[in-house]
Amino acid sequence: MVQLAKPVSTEIEIKKSRFIGQLYPVASRNEAREKLAELRIQHPNAGHICWALKCESDSGLDDDGEPSGTDAKPMYNVLMHKK
Repeated sequence: MVQLAKPVSTEIEIKKSRFIGQLYPVASRNEAREKLAELRIQHPNAGHICWALKCESDSGLDDDGEPSGTDAKPMYNVLMHKK
């Protein structure tokens, strides 16, 4: 499994909506939950914080209120099929 060496971030605005993509190297679901908690504090006005997780010990995804399968699933698919 290829591991992310360091955090990566990008941002785009579409139709006056701001989208921030961030990737973090984590080793467990607990570490990912801690990072999500930090992100919710850093972005208190975010409408949704969708996420996907792939690590050796676990994986998961959540659309955080967006229509099911529209955000987290595509992110998860990229993590599963791209290095």
